Amino acid sequence: MKQIPDLLNHDPVIPPKLLSYQKGLGYAFATGDSAGALRHLLDDAPVAESSFDAENFAGDLFVDEMIRKCFQIQLKKWTSSSNIHYFKRLLCHPPKAHESTLFRQDIQRELLENEPYQKEFRRLYRAMVELRDEFDSQGVMGPMFFTRRRIDILTDVKDVIDLAAAGFKGASSGLSRISGWAKELQQTDGFSKLFDFLNYENNLATVKLEIGVAADGSVRRFKVLELSENRKNRFHQHPVKRFFVKLAMLLRGYRVSSEGLVARWVEDVFETLAPDFAYFIGLIGDMEFHLAGLHFSDLARKHGHRTCLPTFIDKNSKSGRCIEQLFNPLLLEEDSPAVPCHLCARRQDAIVIITGPNSGGKTRLLQAIALSQLMGQTGLPVPAASAQIHEVTGLFVTLLDWSKADQKEGRLGTELLRIKSVFEKATAGSLVVLDELCSGTNPQEGEEIFHLVISLLREWTFESFISTHFLRFAQQLEQEDKQLDLEFLQVELDDAHVPTYQFIPGVADTSLATHTAKRLGITRDELLRLIQRKE
Repeated sequence: MKQIPDLLNHDPVIPPKLLSYQKGLGYAFATGDSAGALRHLLDDAPVAESSFDAENFAGDLFVDEMIRKCFQIQLKKWTSSSNIHYFKRLLCHPPKAHESTLFRQDIQRELLENEPYQKEFRRLYRAMVELRDEFDSQGVMGPMFFTRRRIDILTDVKDVIDLAAAGFKGASSGLSRISGWAKELQQTDGFSKLFDFLNYENNLATVKLEIGVAADGSVRRFKVLELSENRKNRFHQHPVKRFFVKLAMLLRGYRVSSEGLVARWVEDVFETLAPDFAYFIGLIGDMEFHLAGLHFSDLARKHGHRTCLPTFIDKNSKSGRCIEQLFNPLLLEEDSPAVPCHLCARRQDAIVIITGPNSGGKTRLLQAIALSQLMGQTGLPVPAASAQIHEVTGLFVTLLDWSKADQKEGRLGTELLRIKSVFEKATAGSLVVLDELCSGTNPQEGEEIFHLVISLLREWTFESFISTHFLRFAQQLEQEDKQLDLEFLQVELDDAHVPTYQFIPGVADTSLATHTAKRLGITRDELLRLIQRKE
């Protein structure tokens, strides 16, 4: 086909698994017993070439949890069991071709701004998912019902093609590919056969009757006034021809009934159409990607937040990223609502050191920065009112976690391996996000390693966001080390020294450990009271 309904790639790609889609559809159509296999055809379907490695960030960003919370597909009272595995791989592998990111953004933008297109998109998606489930369903058992099931499927196939062809008139984004594909499909011999067969099956003959009904409601007279067969249809056969077809089959050793002839027509119609229609399996996965983005925007709006499609800063520009009303999507649906904040960096390869008290929002900010980059570069809306970001070559995120059962090293060893992995796996132009760098050792040694790390990050032009509790060392860097050209953000505190979850320039004076301890009930009086309760 010239038209390929690819909603993810700027240059349309024929699905490498198209043959598997064709075989899966054929088996499901013939048997109705594929055990839900069609649902899993996308599980290991290839995604666009990407320079991102999910192992470098997915675990620390709780990607699985975020997908469960933020990217479920719901159409009013109807919920689809979307292919989570496929969506996760799409999310974790932003396309290497930047044109494909922009192509996806254009589709998202047109869906977000055009309510009729959005309705058509949802309607078509539901029809395709229900059709896929119909392929997977056996229906009522028995030869007569078996053929009827396949005729019903062919009817729904035609309805889906017609629905796709009629929608998205005037679309300027990749949405036009859906109608283009369907319209081209309508011109194929396979669709022509499908149309003729369904027309013949639904309109074999026209009969005019005269019926006489008595006063008691009984039929007293029944007379056929006119009978006309649908002779122009390619599937019409004169009774004599049908007789000789059956005779020829009998001479070959086959016993064929009228139902058998219909079943043979059904198979022929589907086999002719299937190679081009099989694209609809991949199209379902593409549509789920965009519907997930719509759902995230709706969910954010429900909780009082805004989303946007980010603008990418020109590669030749040295300007830094700037994000307004950034929030952490992992906090949606939580008891403590996400508090949006403002973030701007001076330069493209900024190294930003973040300080402040525990529970002040540093880790949540780091997650939000990384997630906004991942979502934006994948082509989805980001959790912010507006965003200007860079296209990066990779994402490396590491947050503190000392509770792993298979941990072989102590805190210092684990910390050093964590630092080593940054330089092993991250590439020049990557975004590096580190939480509590060098907190696994004493301050003196930690500061030495800290300085070494940020020096190398500057040399390799990594854009980096790093949180730390080495406050005096951070203050020293801010005042004395101008060569590294670092930027500093601190958690903003209100008049009562309570974090506002906003971030302002500078280095924090204190981690407010005593305030945190008091808030959690860790005071001398409280601990004594707990001891006395046991006496």
